[in-house]
Amino acid sequence: MKCIAVCCLTRNRPLMLVAALESAVKLIAPEGFRLLFVCVENDTQDRSRHIVERIFADRAHEYALEPRPGIAIARNTAMRLALAKGADAIAFFDDDETVDANWIVELTQAMTAQGLHLVGGPVRVEFERHEGALSHIIARGIARKYRWREWKKWLMPWRASICTNNCLIRADVMTHHGIMFDERFKTSSDHRFHLDARAKGLKHGWASRAIVSELWPNERLSLGYYFERGRAQAKSSVLLSRHAGYGMAYLGLLVFWHTLVKLLNSLALLLISPLQFSASLVQITRNMGRMAGYMEGAFGHGQTTLYDQTTGS
Repeated sequence: MKCIAVCCLTRNRPLMLVAALESAVKLIAPEGFRLLFVCVENDTQDRSRHIVERIFADRAHEYALEPRPGIAIARNTAMRLALAKGADAIAFFDDDETVDANWIVELTQAMTAQGLHLVGGPVRVEFERHEGALSHIIARGIARKYRWREWKKWLMPWRASICTNNCLIRADVMTHHGIMFDERFKTSSDHRFHLDARAKGLKHGWASRAIVSELWPNERLSLGYYFERGRAQAKSSVLLSRHAGYGMAYLGLLVFWHTLVKLLNSLALLLISPLQFSASLVQITRNMGRMAGYMEGAFGHGQTTLYDQTTGS
């Protein structure tokens, strides 16, 4: 019987991890497959082993402590552990997410039917109970953005970036094609992984019914956090281009173009903000962060520190 490894990485989120793993233990295995649950804790201390062993007490599971900091390092640790246990495919979801019972079934069916090497699915957002007008406005804007992102990927699956917050990867992507997560990156290593797979002609696709739900804790419901999130993503984007070997002239042109697009987009959003204020406010804030990140990345500033501290509990 073939094996699918269901991997979840965690760091300092015990309550969220419990919810994530309790949803995963209810997963329905696709016909002809068995499930192996893998949890990698990216920390210097073993804080979550007891949670993993309690929830998966009667299920096949593996736990590993990865003391070297970095999400890409933890992802590679999970993959190596899964491959060592004979996994034929590896699924990822985050410790601030919960999964539908049919999640793996939907991803596997899409992968098999379309002959895919990588397949992703939609992430839907949920929020903790929050108070205050601004928090409500930001939450509405973020929810609208998530819906728009899901619709766009459903409409244009060939343009969907496969991320480790919801994906299934065939084992031969690693074992035969030699693609792993680039450990030089603090963030966006999954995007780099997807680009490397595409460069080798590997096929990716979309499973629109393979749904996971992401919980946004209250500390993320601020314009400051969303600005920093956009800034971090832009800096990582420039860093990806640097490591791809693009010359300074091309890189400068790329940064100028992206910055101009974000500026024009923000001006357009200002004009329509009376019609959709919450979505415009969130997107303009993110655009400002991305413009700052593009400029910092262009001048060689270091990687983001946004994800050095976890949000949630």
